[in-house]
Amino acid sequence: SSLITAMLAENNDEPLYTYTIGFNEEGFNEFSYAKMVEEKYNVIHTEIHSQANEYLNDWKKLIYFKDSPLGVPNEIPLAKMSWVLKQNITVVMSGEGADELFGGYGKIFRASFDYENSEKENSFYDYFINKYEYVPREIRNRYLNVKNKNRDLFDKTLEKEFSNYPNEENIFRFFHNIHIKPLLQRLDNATMQASVEGRVPFLDRKLVEFVYKNVPYDMKLKWLNEKSKSNAASSEAESYSENEDIPKYVLKKVAERYLPQPVIYRKKMGFPIPLSMWIKDIKSLAKEYLSDAYWLKEGCLNELLEDVDKNNRAGQVLWMFVNIELFRKMYFEKEWRY
Repeated sequence: SSLITAMLAENNDEPLYTYTIGFNEEGFNEFSYAKMVEEKYNVIHTEIHSQANEYLNDWKKLIYFKDSPLGVPNEIPLAKMSWVLKQNITVVMSGEGADELFGGYGKIFRASFDYENSEKENSFYDYFINKYEYVPREIRNRYLNVKNKNRDLFDKTLEKEFSNYPNEENIFRFFHNIHIKPLLQRLDNATMQASVEGRVPFLDRKLVEFVYKNVPYDMKLKWLNEKSKSNAASSEAESYSENEDIPKYVLKKVAERYLPQPVIYRKKMGFPIPLSMWIKDIKSLAKEYLSDAYWLKEGCLNELLEDVDKNNRAGQVLWMFVNIELFRKMYFEKEWRY
């Protein structure tokens, strides 16, 4: 997003409106980096702060607008940002697609390297999808009492496709064929419900084709040196990514012409939501909405609430379960009156 801002600013006579949204909790905003870009390019910048109480209220509102469960927790602040920016603009440029094109999610894009250095107890697809999924399979299988035949078919189809290509290529293909679709749906839903048009220059067809044809893998994810690669072989990407290598290397080298070093080489943050810090509120919602959820195994709610405390993905697991039930109750348990 910062690179898009810089390029637009250098090629536009009128000042740009820019926006960033985050939370006051430490580690859950990028306000300081956005400030650096604002000062360098003299943009008209708006810093939006999101709070826990409004987040929980907007959750139901956005499900209503979308007519389906939300895909990921950060759809809600994206929608809020769209409501704010609509006051000044109608078309917004967004950075979606850069990570998928240049290997920006280092912890998952290095799965092929980690798999080769593992004991290979399962197929590469199983290894990869276990790292990728929001809700770990062991939790899903332990508490859900419904069998998802579509999901089984999805897994079998993808696993077969994975056998046709090298594992490094499989990851990029997965992110462009599977991951990017809900990502764009998220952006479209968040912007369109505010009558805003979101555009994604990193998914321009010519750019994608050029990168696939001309940019080699080691220019996307680049080891610092041979020793770094050797060090990484004895661990996993969760610990070495961005310490022993540089994800999105070629893009960051381009960005050096435009942006301050701290903006370019900061740690990958994504768009995190402080769910673990709001776990008390989310547990209250879980008790309210999941007590009669037919798709959960009977009598397992208390065990689930205890179990998520032991899991570092506790907040997002509960969020996903509550998210499904908020939608179900909104659309399938209404008393229609004509």
